[in-house]
Amino acid sequence: MLLLALLAASIGAAGRIAYVGFGPHPVAGLVSEQLRWLEPQVAPPTAASPGAPGDVGPGERAVLQVAFTALATAADRSRPEQVRVPLLRAALARLDSPEIMGGQGTAGEAAPGAFVQGWSLLVDTELARLSGQESDRSAVRSRATPWVRALATVSSGILPSYGRVYRPVDTIVLAAALRRADDAVGVPGTAAAIGAWLPRLEPLREPTTNLLPHRTDATGRPQESTRASSQAMIQTFWPTIDSAAATSSRDWVAFENTFLCPRLGLAVVCEFPDGGGGGDRLSGPLLAGVSPTATVLTVAAARAHGNNELAEQISREAELFGAPIGDDTGRRYLGGTAPAGDALLAWARSVPLERERPGVDARDRVAWAAWTLGALLPGVLALGLLAWRQLARRRFSGPLEHDASPPDAPYPPDAPYPPDAPYDRPDAPYDRPDAPYDRPDAPYDRPDAPYDGPDAPYDVPPGPQRPSAN
Repeated sequence: MLLLALLAASIGAAGRIAYVGFGPHPVAGLVSEQLRWLEPQVAPPTAASPGAPGDVGPGERAVLQVAFTALATAADRSRPEQVRVPLLRAALARLDSPEIMGGQGTAGEAAPGAFVQGWSLLVDTELARLSGQESDRSAVRSRATPWVRALATVSSGILPSYGRVYRPVDTIVLAAALRRADDAVGVPGTAAAIGAWLPRLEPLREPTTNLLPHRTDATGRPQESTRASSQAMIQTFWPTIDSAAATSSRDWVAFENTFLCPRLGLAVVCEFPDGGGGGDRLSGPLLAGVSPTATVLTVAAARAHGNNELAEQISREAELFGAPIGDDTGRRYLGGTAPAGDALLAWARSVPLERERPGVDARDRVAWAAWTLGALLPGVLALGLLAWRQLARRRFSGPLEHDASPPDAPYPPDAPYPPDAPYDRPDAPYDRPDAPYDRPDAPYDRPDAPYDGPDAPYDVPPGPQRPSAN
């Protein structure tokens, strides 16, 4: 039974891998299925604990889950605008709620910074674009204008993410949100502010990777080296900020060379440049240095740079290893235990696929055939063991007519006795030269039978003596 179970499991796993790797992969359909489960999951967030600077608190996870879900909803063209607009309004109201806004400060500094304002502005802009109402367009301008001034005047190039936390990725997201708002509704001064801000980032780049650090202080001095989880997000929004493609193409090539680290033929992303290190609350657990969060974020970055091949490879890997469940309530991964991760995947898949940027090169495809054959190998071994057992059983069990009963089974009364049959029946004939005469009631009717009983005649020559029963 164990070998049969192993054979069935091997065939099933190989079939699953082959379907994921070579079968259809309708990204838009997958996003629609995910949203059917995600949108009801975006519950009102709870207040976040202040925590230490740099920690990812519940408030930050709530911002990302709501924003990712809302942006994926805005990009879902399977439903009309009339359906999507109310969902975006509800999401924006949650992002502007006191629980969200008040959870972004530390040590009494509750004023929201670039982190929550960047994502809120992205959702607000999509709402104005879909609704077409002047009130929504005016609200986008009102939200964006103060941050245009802030971006134009920040000397270090990095705005506070929240409290005393300074992360370049949050300033990048805010700058991209300002650019999209300007394109959608017109925000005065945006182009000039971004043009003045971009050169201030160049001195912050690390000399070894030519990428921005993960965290800085208020003056822009690096406090934590570059990491894939923030860099993948930066690469997603560089094409929006840099319309000339110079900065985005240069950084994308540096990102690929620094963080893409294939493992076992899979396209994955390591959190740190050396491929080691341990995970934290930002990146999540690392598997041999691989960051699942950064890997999924790379789907968004690859689509933004026109690298659909890489984006689809990672998206298929999510289908294989994410244990998806699809039913009437929608599609979720890992049993629905990580809704923020589901929202991240849905948003990454929904990022518009842009034209291929300069510097994007073809990467080795995932070795789906090798994975399929590897999954079949245990089944082949199990099948070989089953065949060997059957051959061994036939070889050692004797003629086929004896297979139905064990060697020591008694013969029925009317069964014929073969030459080598045991003599264990009361009426067994003892007419063979080698028949055993060791039973008290054995008939002694052969000429050479020993006569050693009390009534034996003594007028015949003594025959061979029968061995004593004792």
